[in-house]
Amino acid sequence: MHNPVFFATLLSLNSLLVAQVPTIAVRAVSTLSTSAQNGAVASSQTRPIGPLPTIGNVDAIVTNGASLVEASTSWGATANATLAGFVVEQHLVVRGSTGGSCASGPNEIVFGVSSPVQRPAILTVRLSKAASPGTASTTVLVDIGNDGTIDATAASPVNMLSKAVSFGQQPLEVRVVLAGGVTPGQATDASLDDLVVVQVEPDNHLGVLPAAAGCANQAATLRAAWDLDSMLLDVDTSVATPLVVGVFGLSPAPVVLPNASLPLPCLLVPSPDLLVVVTPGGFTLHVPPAARPVSIWAQGVQVTAAGLATTNGFLVLAP
Repeated sequence: MHNPVFFATLLSLNSLLVAQVPTIAVRAVSTLSTSAQNGAVASSQTRPIGPLPTIGNVDAIVTNGASLVEASTSWGATANATLAGFVVEQHLVVRGSTGGSCASGPNEIVFGVSSPVQRPAILTVRLSKAASPGTASTTVLVDIGNDGTIDATAASPVNMLSKAVSFGQQPLEVRVVLAGGVTPGQATDASLDDLVVVQVEPDNHLGVLPAAAGCANQAATLRAAWDLDSMLLDVDTSVATPLVVGVFGLSPAPVVLPNASLPLPCLLVPSPDLLVVVTPGGFTLHVPPAARPVSIWAQGVQVTAAGLATTNGFLVLAP
């Protein structure tokens, strides 16, 4: 089915809607602290309760010749057209120091994700823990909603959970608690590392399936994106080439494109119902409720001096 009018309607809606990228606020709800002792030399660092930068750390480190003692808690938060998330890491190390000791926390950090409009999302938490043999266990707690209920702990090497959430001008808050230490004489060499990764993605009820392999080493990604009515697609070819064209179609119409310089056939799958130039950062196509249900085929075409080359392609199911 070829229907350029359908895509023209979607493009007209694009001009009326503004992408709603979430914002993330970070704050400390306890005094953040780290300390390190290596022989007679000590170091410590603290941050007071209150707002924090989106990227930061508290890091105490002492070196003495070949020995090293360090305790750090670091964090970073970011949001873009398809994702909002943050990472928190706790790192404790004693290396080559018979009397070295270090401590971190308890450090409590709250991340608040907000949006100009209320919208559903999927929150995923990934926890990982690594420790050298014989070291004491650390504390890693995650409280989704900041309501006092612990939803995830890093009691095992890897832990993951996903949860449907909703947020808007009232932020969705996630509290992370980290604590740990290496006591004097516990070990000459000890290393502990805890990692918390939280991702919040739009829940646009889209199914994205692989549909074609590209003939060039040019990967494309297609993901749900933030938008006023929660019905967005984001196509990001992530390529540094003079020209990449996005091809969208309502049906498959496979054709082999000419490119004698590549060993693989350059198979373009979508019917060419909509052609757009994909600029750095990608092209966003809105699929509002009125246009559903619909299936859309999508693929990128790289225009080069040697001919045309395809990226990987997708089939999007929008019920």
